Amino acid sequence: MGDVRNLPKGIQHERIAGTVLSGLAILYAITILLSHSAAYFAVAGLALFAIIIWRRTGGVAATFSRLRVPLLSLAAFVVWEILSRVLNGKQPTFAPFDDAPVLFSSLLLFGLTFDPGKKKEAAVKAVLVVSAASSLVVLLGILQHVTGLTYPLPKQPLRDGKLYGFFRYYIQAGCTFSTLAVFFSFLALYWRTSRTRRIMLGISAAFMFAGTVMTFARTYFLSLLGSLVLVFTRKSLRTAVLGATAMAAVIAIVFALFPPVRSRAASIFDVHKNPSNVERLYLMRIAADIITDHPVIGVGQREWEHTAGAYSTPYRKDWNFSEALYAHAHNVYLTVASETGLVGLALFLTFWLSVAVLLLRKTPGGQGTTSWALNQGTGYALINLFMGGVFDESLRRPLSFLCIAFLIAVALLARDAPDEKV
Repeated sequence: MGDVRNLPKGIQHERIAGTVLSGLAILYAITILLSHSAAYFAVAGLALFAIIIWRRTGGVAATFSRLRVPLLSLAAFVVWEILSRVLNGKQPTFAPFDDAPVLFSSLLLFGLTFDPGKKKEAAVKAVLVVSAASSLVVLLGILQHVTGLTYPLPKQPLRDGKLYGFFRYYIQAGCTFSTLAVFFSFLALYWRTSRTRRIMLGISAAFMFAGTVMTFARTYFLSLLGSLVLVFTRKSLRTAVLGATAMAAVIAIVFALFPPVRSRAASIFDVHKNPSNVERLYLMRIAADIITDHPVIGVGQREWEHTAGAYSTPYRKDWNFSEALYAHAHNVYLTVASETGLVGLALFLTFWLSVAVLLLRKTPGGQGTTSWALNQGTGYALINLFMGGVFDESLRRPLSFLCIAFLIAVALLARDAPDEKV
Protein backbone atom coordinates (compact mmCIF):
# COMPACT_ATOMS: atom_id res chain seq x y z
CA MET A 1 0.00 0.00 0.00
CA GLY A 2 2.99 2.32 0.52
CA ASP A 3 3.29 5.22 2.93
CA VAL A 4 -0.05 7.04 2.88
CA ARG A 5 0.58 9.36 5.83
CA ASN A 6 1.61 12.27 3.61
CA LEU A 7 -1.32 11.89 1.21
CA PRO A 8 -4.54 13.95 1.45
CA LYS A 9 -7.13 12.49 3.80
CA GLY A 10 -9.51 11.46 1.02
CA ILE A 11 -6.82 9.49 -0.83
CA GLN A 12 -5.67 7.94 2.46
CA HIS A 13 -9.18 6.67 2.99
CA GLU A 14 -9.31 5.24 -0.53
CA ARG A 15 -5.98 3.42 -0.17
CA ILE A 16 -6.84 2.05 3.26
CA ALA A 17 -10.32 1.09 2.08
CA GLY A 18 -8.99 -0.83 -0.92
CA THR A 19 -6.48 -2.76 1.17
CA VAL A 20 -8.96 -3.59 3.93
CA LEU A 21 -11.63 -4.56 1.40
CA SER A 22 -9.27 -6.96 -0.37
CA GLY A 23 -8.22 -8.59 2.88
CA LEU A 24 -11.78 -8.92 4.16
CA ALA A 25 -13.00 -10.26 0.81
CA ILE A 26 -10.39 -13.03 0.95
CA LEU A 27 -11.20 -13.73 4.62
CA TYR A 28 -14.90 -13.77 3.82
CA ALA A 29 -14.66 -16.15 0.88
CA ILE A 30 -12.32 -18.62 2.59
CA THR A 31 -13.87 -18.68 6.06
CA ILE A 32 -17.59 -18.24 5.50
CA LEU A 33 -18.08 -22.00 5.13
CA LEU A 34 -15.74 -23.05 7.93
CA SER A 35 -16.99 -21.64 11.23
CA HIS A 36 -19.38 -19.22 12.83
CA SER A 37 -16.58 -17.37 14.61
CA ALA A 38 -14.63 -16.78 11.40
CA ALA A 39 -17.70 -15.40 9.65
CA TYR A 40 -18.46 -13.09 12.56
CA PHE A 41 -14.87 -11.87 12.57
CA ALA A 42 -15.28 -10.70 8.98
CA VAL A 43 -18.59 -9.00 9.80
CA ALA A 44 -17.18 -7.31 12.88
CA GLY A 45 -14.21 -6.04 10.89
CA LEU A 46 -16.46 -4.64 8.16
CA ALA A 47 -18.76 -2.94 10.65
CA LEU A 48 -15.92 -1.41 12.69
CA PHE A 49 -14.11 -0.13 9.62
CA ALA A 50 -17.38 1.24 8.21
CA ILE A 51 -18.24 3.18 11.34
CA ILE A 52 -14.80 4.80 11.56
CA ILE A 53 -14.75 6.01 7.95
CA TRP A 54 -18.48 6.75 7.87
CA ARG A 55 -18.12 9.25 10.68
CA ARG A 56 -15.26 11.02 8.86
CA THR A 57 -16.91 11.24 5.45
CA GLY A 58 -20.35 12.47 6.47
CA GLY A 59 -22.27 9.49 5.17
CA VAL A 60 -25.46 10.20 7.13
CA ALA A 61 -27.16 12.30 4.45
CA ALA A 62 -26.30 9.84 1.70
CA THR A 63 -27.60 6.94 3.77
CA PHE A 64 -31.05 8.35 4.39
CA SER A 65 -31.55 9.98 0.99
CA ARG A 66 -30.84 6.77 -0.90
CA LEU A 67 -31.98 4.11 1.54
CA ARG A 68 -34.75 5.76 3.50
CA VAL A 69 -37.37 3.07 2.89
CA PRO A 70 -35.12 0.03 3.53
CA LEU A 71 -33.62 1.52 6.68
CA LEU A 72 -36.92 2.71 8.12
CA SER A 73 -38.64 -0.60 7.41
CA LEU A 74 -35.60 -2.40 8.85
CA ALA A 75 -35.79 -0.36 12.05
CA ALA A 76 -39.56 -0.89 12.27
CA PHE A 77 -39.18 -4.64 11.84
CA VAL A 78 -36.50 -4.93 14.53
CA VAL A 79 -38.62 -2.86 16.94
CA TRP A 80 -41.66 -5.00 16.15
CA GLU A 81 -39.67 -8.18 16.82
CA ILE A 82 -38.89 -6.87 20.29
CA LEU A 83 -42.49 -5.77 20.84
CA SER A 84 -43.78 -9.18 19.77
CA ARG A 85 -41.96 -10.68 22.74
CA VAL A 86 -42.99 -7.98 25.19
CA LEU A 87 -46.66 -8.15 24.16
CA ASN A 88 -46.57 -11.92 24.65
CA GLY A 89 -45.15 -11.52 28.15
CA LYS A 90 -41.61 -12.58 27.22
CA GLN A 91 -38.34 -10.93 28.05
CA PRO A 92 -36.94 -9.01 25.05
CA THR A 93 -33.77 -10.41 23.50
CA PHE A 94 -30.95 -8.39 22.03
CA ALA A 95 -28.85 -10.75 19.95
CA PRO A 96 -27.86 -8.78 16.83
CA PHE A 97 -25.90 -11.58 15.21
CA ASP A 98 -28.94 -13.85 15.42
CA ASP A 99 -31.01 -11.51 13.25
CA ALA A 100 -30.19 -11.05 9.61
CA PRO A 101 -31.81 -7.58 9.35
CA VAL A 102 -29.57 -6.21 12.09
CA LEU A 103 -26.56 -7.86 10.50
CA PHE A 104 -27.55 -6.23 7.23
CA SER A 105 -27.46 -2.77 8.78
CA SER A 106 -23.73 -3.17 9.46
CA LEU A 107 -23.08 -4.07 5.84
CA LEU A 108 -25.17 -1.18 4.57
CA LEU A 109 -22.75 1.08 6.42
CA PHE A 110 -19.86 -0.72 4.75
CA GLY A 111 -21.30 0.02 1.31
CA LEU A 112 -21.49 3.75 2.03
CA THR A 113 -18.12 4.41 3.59
CA PHE A 114 -15.83 5.06 0.66
CA ASP A 115 -14.84 8.45 -0.70
CA PRO A 116 -15.83 9.10 -4.33
CA GLY A 117 -13.33 8.29 -7.05
CA LYS A 118 -12.20 4.73 -6.37
CA LYS A 119 -15.49 3.14 -5.38
CA LYS A 120 -15.94 1.23 -8.60
CA GLU A 121 -12.39 -0.11 -8.63
CA ALA A 122 -12.84 -1.31 -5.04
CA ALA A 123 -16.14 -3.00 -5.92
CA VAL A 124 -14.65 -4.76 -8.96
CA LYS A 125 -11.65 -5.89 -6.93
CA ALA A 126 -13.96 -7.36 -4.28
CA VAL A 127 -15.95 -9.27 -6.92
CA LEU A 128 -12.85 -10.74 -8.56
CA VAL A 129 -11.26 -11.72 -5.24
CA VAL A 130 -14.42 -13.44 -4.02
CA SER A 131 -14.78 -15.17 -7.41
CA ALA A 132 -11.29 -16.64 -7.23
CA ALA A 133 -11.35 -17.51 -3.53
CA SER A 134 -14.81 -19.11 -3.54
CA SER A 135 -13.90 -21.18 -6.62
CA LEU A 136 -10.82 -22.39 -4.74
CA VAL A 137 -13.03 -23.47 -1.84
CA VAL A 138 -15.17 -25.63 -4.13
CA LEU A 139 -12.12 -27.03 -5.94
CA LEU A 140 -10.56 -28.08 -2.64
CA GLY A 141 -13.81 -29.74 -1.65
CA ILE A 142 -14.04 -31.65 -4.94
CA LEU A 143 -10.42 -32.80 -4.67
CA GLN A 144 -11.05 -33.97 -1.14
CA HIS A 145 -14.08 -35.97 -2.16
CA VAL A 146 -12.41 -37.56 -5.19
CA THR A 147 -9.03 -38.36 -3.62
CA GLY A 148 -9.93 -38.80 0.06
CA LEU A 149 -7.28 -36.21 0.93
CA THR A 150 -7.59 -34.75 4.41
CA TYR A 151 -6.42 -31.18 4.85
CA PRO A 152 -4.58 -30.36 8.09
CA LEU A 153 -6.92 -27.56 9.15
CA PRO A 154 -9.77 -27.70 9.84
CA LYS A 155 -10.61 -31.39 10.27
CA GLN A 156 -12.40 -32.78 7.22
CA PRO A 157 -14.66 -35.75 8.06
CA LEU A 158 -17.09 -37.40 5.65
CA ARG A 159 -20.36 -38.41 7.27
CA ASP A 160 -23.19 -40.42 5.69
CA GLY A 161 -21.93 -39.55 2.24
CA LYS A 162 -22.23 -35.82 2.93
CA LEU A 163 -19.15 -33.72 2.40
CA TYR A 164 -18.15 -31.76 5.48
CA GLY A 165 -15.09 -29.63 6.22
CA PHE A 166 -15.27 -26.92 3.58
CA PHE A 167 -18.90 -27.99 3.22
CA ARG A 168 -19.41 -28.49 6.94
CA TYR A 169 -22.56 -26.37 7.24
CA TYR A 170 -24.01 -27.71 4.06
CA ILE A 171 -27.37 -25.87 4.12
CA GLN A 172 -25.62 -22.53 4.58
CA ALA A 173 -23.01 -23.56 2.03
CA GLY A 174 -25.73 -24.38 -0.48
CA CYS A 175 -27.23 -20.94 0.07
CA THR A 176 -23.85 -19.26 -0.36
CA PHE A 177 -22.84 -21.21 -3.47
CA SER A 178 -26.21 -20.78 -5.18
CA THR A 179 -26.23 -17.05 -4.49
CA LEU A 180 -22.75 -16.65 -5.95
CA ALA A 181 -23.64 -18.89 -8.92
CA VAL A 182 -26.50 -16.57 -9.90
CA PHE A 183 -24.38 -13.45 -9.36
CA PHE A 184 -21.38 -14.70 -11.37
CA SER A 185 -23.63 -16.03 -14.14
CA PHE A 186 -25.29 -12.65 -14.54
CA LEU A 187 -21.94 -10.84 -14.70
CA ALA A 188 -20.52 -13.34 -17.19
CA LEU A 189 -23.47 -12.77 -19.51
CA TYR A 190 -24.26 -9.08 -19.19
CA TRP A 191 -21.26 -7.14 -17.86
CA ARG A 192 -19.44 -5.23 -20.62
CA THR A 193 -15.95 -5.94 -19.41
CA SER A 194 -12.94 -7.81 -20.77
CA ARG A 195 -13.38 -11.28 -22.27
CA THR A 196 -10.90 -12.66 -19.73
CA ARG A 197 -12.97 -11.44 -16.80
CA ARG A 198 -16.17 -12.82 -18.26
CA ILE A 199 -14.59 -16.23 -18.86
CA MET A 200 -13.24 -16.21 -15.32
CA LEU A 201 -16.67 -15.36 -13.94
CA GLY A 202 -18.30 -18.04 -16.10
CA ILE A 203 -15.88 -20.64 -14.73
CA SER A 204 -16.60 -19.44 -11.19
CA ALA A 205 -20.33 -19.73 -11.86
CA ALA A 206 -19.83 -23.36 -12.95
CA PHE A 207 -17.84 -24.08 -9.78
CA MET A 208 -20.55 -22.49 -7.65
CA PHE A 209 -23.22 -24.51 -9.45
CA ALA A 210 -21.29 -27.73 -8.78
CA GLY A 211 -20.69 -26.65 -5.19
CA THR A 212 -24.42 -26.08 -4.66
CA VAL A 213 -25.25 -29.56 -5.91
CA MET A 214 -22.54 -31.12 -3.72
CA THR A 215 -23.88 -29.55 -0.53
CA PHE A 216 -27.00 -31.77 -0.59
CA ALA A 217 -29.11 -28.65 0.01
CA ARG A 218 -32.18 -29.54 -2.04
CA THR A 219 -33.79 -26.17 -1.37
CA TYR A 220 -30.99 -24.46 -3.25
CA PHE A 221 -30.99 -26.98 -6.07
CA LEU A 222 -34.44 -25.69 -6.90
CA SER A 223 -33.90 -21.99 -6.19
CA LEU A 224 -30.69 -21.96 -8.24
CA LEU A 225 -32.34 -23.60 -11.24
CA GLY A 226 -35.27 -21.18 -11.07
CA SER A 227 -33.03 -18.13 -10.71
CA LEU A 228 -30.75 -19.14 -13.56
CA VAL A 229 -33.73 -19.63 -15.85
CA LEU A 230 -34.65 -15.99 -15.15
CA VAL A 231 -31.07 -14.87 -15.80
CA PHE A 232 -30.75 -16.78 -19.07
CA THR A 233 -34.15 -15.86 -20.51
CA ARG A 234 -33.47 -12.17 -19.92
CA LYS A 235 -30.98 -12.15 -22.80
CA SER A 236 -32.45 -14.32 -25.55
CA LEU A 237 -33.91 -17.72 -26.34
CA ARG A 238 -30.52 -18.83 -27.68
CA THR A 239 -28.85 -17.90 -24.40
CA ALA A 240 -31.57 -19.73 -22.48
CA VAL A 241 -30.97 -22.90 -24.51
CA LEU A 242 -27.19 -22.67 -24.15
CA GLY A 243 -27.51 -21.96 -20.44
CA ALA A 244 -29.85 -24.91 -19.92
CA THR A 245 -27.40 -27.11 -21.83
CA ALA A 246 -24.50 -25.95 -19.64
CA MET A 247 -26.52 -26.59 -16.47
CA ALA A 248 -27.46 -30.06 -17.68
CA ALA A 249 -23.80 -30.83 -18.42
CA VAL A 250 -22.62 -29.75 -14.96
CA ILE A 251 -25.44 -31.72 -13.30
CA ALA A 252 -24.59 -34.83 -15.34
CA ILE A 253 -20.90 -34.62 -14.42
CA VAL A 254 -21.59 -34.12 -10.70
CA PHE A 255 -24.21 -36.89 -10.63
CA ALA A 256 -21.80 -39.26 -12.39
CA LEU A 257 -18.94 -38.51 -9.99
CA PHE A 258 -21.03 -38.42 -6.80
CA PRO A 259 -23.91 -40.97 -6.74
CA PRO A 260 -25.09 -39.85 -3.25
CA VAL A 261 -25.73 -36.40 -4.70
CA ARG A 262 -27.86 -37.96 -7.44
CA SER A 263 -29.93 -39.84 -4.87
CA ARG A 264 -30.35 -36.73 -2.76
CA ALA A 265 -31.57 -34.71 -5.74
CA ALA A 266 -34.04 -37.44 -6.74
CA SER A 267 -35.60 -37.31 -3.26
CA ILE A 268 -36.96 -33.83 -4.03
CA PHE A 269 -39.80 -35.37 -6.01
CA ASP A 270 -40.82 -37.92 -3.37
CA VAL A 271 -43.50 -35.93 -1.52
CA HIS A 272 -45.22 -38.98 -0.01
CA LYS A 273 -42.47 -41.19 1.43
CA ASN A 274 -39.39 -39.00 1.94
CA PRO A 275 -39.40 -38.14 5.68
CA SER A 276 -38.00 -34.64 5.25
CA ASN A 277 -40.56 -33.73 2.60
CA VAL A 278 -43.51 -35.08 4.57
CA GLU A 279 -42.38 -33.36 7.78
CA ARG A 280 -42.09 -30.00 6.04
CA LEU A 281 -45.69 -30.26 4.92
CA TYR A 282 -46.74 -30.86 8.52
CA LEU A 283 -44.61 -27.92 9.70
CA MET A 284 -46.42 -25.68 7.24
CA ARG A 285 -49.74 -26.83 8.71
CA ILE A 286 -48.48 -26.08 12.22
CA ALA A 287 -47.37 -22.61 11.11
CA ALA A 288 -50.78 -21.97 9.56
CA ASP A 289 -52.44 -22.96 12.86
CA ILE A 290 -50.20 -20.62 14.85
CA ILE A 291 -50.85 -17.72 12.48
CA THR A 292 -54.61 -18.36 12.69
CA ASP A 293 -54.51 -18.15 16.49
CA HIS A 294 -52.02 -15.23 16.66
CA PRO A 295 -52.52 -13.23 13.46
CA VAL A 296 -51.38 -9.78 14.60
CA ILE A 297 -48.38 -10.08 16.92
CA GLY A 298 -47.52 -13.78 16.60
CA VAL A 299 -46.16 -15.81 19.50
CA GLY A 300 -43.01 -13.70 19.91
CA GLN A 301 -39.61 -13.49 18.27
CA ARG A 302 -37.61 -16.73 18.67
CA GLU A 303 -40.61 -18.47 20.26
CA TRP A 304 -41.28 -20.99 17.51
CA GLU A 305 -39.23 -23.65 19.29
CA HIS A 306 -41.28 -23.18 22.47
CA THR A 307 -44.63 -23.14 20.69
CA ALA A 308 -44.49 -25.63 17.83
CA GLY A 309 -44.52 -28.65 20.16
CA ALA A 310 -47.97 -27.88 21.51
CA TYR A 311 -49.36 -27.19 18.06
CA SER A 312 -47.95 -30.47 16.73
CA THR A 313 -50.19 -32.57 19.02
CA PRO A 314 -53.09 -33.00 16.55
CA TYR A 315 -50.69 -34.35 13.93
CA ARG A 316 -48.66 -36.76 16.08
CA LYS A 317 -51.05 -39.62 15.45
CA ASP A 318 -50.04 -39.43 11.79
CA TRP A 319 -46.39 -38.43 12.06
CA ASN A 320 -43.44 -38.91 14.41
CA PHE A 321 -41.72 -35.52 14.38
CA SER A 322 -37.94 -35.15 14.47
CA GLU A 323 -35.96 -32.41 16.21
CA ALA A 324 -36.49 -30.28 13.10
CA LEU A 325 -39.91 -29.45 14.54
CA TYR A 326 -38.33 -27.14 17.10
CA ALA A 327 -36.01 -25.25 14.73
CA HIS A 328 -38.36 -23.24 12.50
CA ALA A 329 -41.15 -23.73 9.96
CA HIS A 330 -38.66 -24.46 7.14
CA ASN A 331 -40.25 -21.50 5.38
CA VAL A 332 -38.91 -18.08 6.33
CA TYR A 333 -42.19 -16.32 5.55
CA LEU A 334 -44.25 -18.69 7.71
CA THR A 335 -41.70 -18.52 10.52
CA VAL A 336 -41.74 -14.71 10.55
CA ALA A 337 -45.54 -14.62 10.44
CA SER A 338 -45.78 -17.21 13.24
CA GLU A 339 -43.39 -15.36 15.52
CA THR A 340 -44.21 -11.72 14.74
CA GLY A 341 -47.67 -11.92 13.16
CA LEU A 342 -48.84 -10.60 9.84
CA VAL A 343 -47.66 -7.12 10.85
CA GLY A 344 -44.12 -8.44 11.29
CA LEU A 345 -44.32 -10.29 7.98
CA ALA A 346 -45.45 -7.11 6.21
CA LEU A 347 -42.50 -5.16 7.65
CA PHE A 348 -40.10 -7.99 6.81
CA LEU A 349 -41.29 -8.09 3.20
CA THR A 350 -41.28 -4.30 2.92
CA PHE A 351 -37.63 -4.26 3.91
CA TRP A 352 -36.51 -6.96 1.50
CA LEU A 353 -38.69 -5.86 -1.42
CA SER A 354 -37.48 -2.28 -1.06
CA VAL A 355 -33.91 -3.57 -1.32
CA ALA A 356 -34.86 -5.58 -4.41
CA VAL A 357 -36.46 -2.50 -5.99
CA LEU A 358 -33.34 -0.46 -5.22
CA LEU A 359 -31.18 -3.03 -7.01
CA LEU A 360 -33.42 -3.97 -9.93
CA ARG A 361 -35.61 -0.94 -10.66
CA LYS A 362 -33.46 2.02 -9.62
CA THR A 363 -30.19 0.86 -11.11
CA PRO A 364 -27.62 3.54 -12.05
CA GLY A 365 -25.75 3.56 -15.33
CA GLY A 366 -26.61 2.17 -18.73
CA GLN A 367 -27.09 -1.51 -19.50
CA GLY A 368 -23.85 -3.46 -19.31
CA THR A 369 -21.91 -0.89 -17.27
CA THR A 370 -20.23 -1.92 -14.04
CA SER A 371 -22.75 -0.15 -11.80
CA TRP A 372 -25.68 -1.66 -13.68
CA ALA A 373 -24.22 -5.17 -13.79
CA LEU A 374 -23.28 -5.32 -10.10
CA ASN A 375 -26.67 -4.04 -8.96
CA GLN A 376 -28.74 -6.16 -11.35
CA GLY A 377 -26.63 -9.25 -10.65
CA THR A 378 -27.09 -8.79 -6.92
CA GLY A 379 -30.82 -8.31 -7.47
CA TYR A 380 -31.08 -11.66 -9.25
CA ALA A 381 -29.00 -13.28 -6.50
CA LEU A 382 -31.51 -11.89 -4.01
CA ILE A 383 -34.32 -13.50 -6.02
CA ASN A 384 -32.52 -16.81 -5.43
CA LEU A 385 -32.89 -16.23 -1.69
CA PHE A 386 -36.55 -15.26 -2.05
CA MET A 387 -37.12 -18.64 -3.71
CA GLY A 388 -34.98 -20.46 -1.15
CA GLY A 389 -37.02 -18.90 1.63
CA VAL A 390 -39.98 -21.11 0.68
CA PHE A 391 -38.15 -24.08 2.23
CA ASP A 392 -35.42 -22.52 4.38
CA GLU A 393 -34.54 -19.58 6.64
CA SER A 394 -32.38 -18.01 3.93
CA LEU A 395 -33.22 -14.40 4.79
CA ARG A 396 -32.79 -14.74 8.56
CA ARG A 397 -29.91 -17.13 9.23
CA PRO A 398 -26.68 -15.07 9.45
CA LEU A 399 -24.33 -17.56 7.78
CA SER A 400 -26.74 -18.00 4.89
CA PHE A 401 -27.49 -14.31 4.73
CA LEU A 402 -23.95 -12.99 4.89
CA CYS A 403 -23.20 -13.68 1.23
CA ILE A 404 -26.05 -11.58 -0.19
CA ALA A 405 -25.32 -8.81 2.32
CA PHE A 406 -21.73 -8.70 1.09
CA LEU A 407 -22.87 -8.50 -2.54
CA ILE A 408 -25.35 -5.73 -1.72
CA ALA A 409 -22.59 -3.77 -0.04
CA VAL A 410 -20.31 -4.18 -3.07
CA ALA A 411 -23.13 -3.14 -5.41
CA LEU A 412 -23.72 -0.01 -3.33
CA LEU A 413 -20.06 0.90 -3.70
CA ALA A 414 -20.42 1.32 -7.45
CA ARG A 415 -23.72 3.21 -7.55
CA ASP A 416 -22.33 6.74 -7.56
CA ALA A 417 -19.28 6.04 -9.73
CA PRO A 418 -19.10 7.10 -13.40
CA ASP A 419 -20.52 4.69 -15.96
CA GLU A 420 -17.38 3.88 -17.93
CA LYS A 421 -16.09 0.34 -18.07
CA VAL A 422 -13.52 -0.77 -15.51
